[in-house]
Amino acid sequence: MTTVSYLIIGSLALLSFVLLMRLFMLRYQLYLIRKQLSFLAGAQTNLLLTSQIRFRETQALLLDINQVLQRERALTLQINKLNLNFKETITSISHDIRTPLTSAIGYLQMMERQNLTQDAQREYLLIIEKRIRAVQRMLDQLFEYARLESGELQFQEETINVSNLLRDTLGMFYNDFLEKDTEPSITIPEEAVLLMGDRAALKRIFENIMHNALVHGTGSYGVHMETATDQCRIIFSNQTDSIEEDDIDRIFERFFTTDKSRTKKSTGLGLSIAKKLTEEMKGSIGAFLTGDIFSIQLTFPIIASHGK
Repeated sequence: MTTVSYLIIGSLALLSFVLLMRLFMLRYQLYLIRKQLSFLAGAQTNLLLTSQIRFRETQALLLDINQVLQRERALTLQINKLNLNFKETITSISHDIRTPLTSAIGYLQMMERQNLTQDAQREYLLIIEKRIRAVQRMLDQLFEYARLESGELQFQEETINVSNLLRDTLGMFYNDFLEKDTEPSITIPEEAVLLMGDRAALKRIFENIMHNALVHGTGSYGVHMETATDQCRIIFSNQTDSIEEDDIDRIFERFFTTDKSRTKKSTGLGLSIAKKLTEEMKGSIGAFLTGDIFSIQLTFPIIASHGK
């Protein structure tokens, strides 16, 4: 054989050896990756895949796998947090519903066991009615929120006189203000302010905001409405001793409440529902805290504003 032949054979042998070694190292690298993945699958750890042997192909593979691992861990943390919040919420709502029911049952039992005067009976019945209505409101909010989330709630558009609807809704809370021995400051334009929307939804927005103010507010209640060329703005305000600046960004979150002890029997859904309904009606809603005055501002596009 010639020298050239020997050189060719030697080169081929060397190339074969290099390729075999590379194949061996690749297989070993895949074995190490599988071993690490097996360990990570059964361990609670933030470790990522590593490699001592650096091939471009395996490095790219490790990068992709590590990105998937990081996304999966972030998602797992988010799910665990949501599950914890959900369990805490269910526990709180169960407590909120059970407490007034237990109270109502207690008053019923006292009525059965005691010889009460008619005045005392009427007083007990009024207390029982308030407790049952509180439970009914909580259940209504839970049902309404579930319908909103599932998209089942159908909106019927019509022309609404916002001024009149706001006055009518405020009238529903007349006795609530009497019980608090306070009179709200109200400014509503005399002219008819018209918008297109769902009357029941807009009324629910007003009701939820007013109910929230009465439950959590401590005084200085105000409702002020003003109009511009193509929109109306309604501001509900009240004094507060429970809301802090850090709460403002969370005020419309579902189940959020600043009443940490949950003694005020609130699901924390009222303002969340108001926000969803407002956005469905192409409006905007915001919360603000200035000193100890908390306010919620609604803005809706209007189609007309004119005298009656």
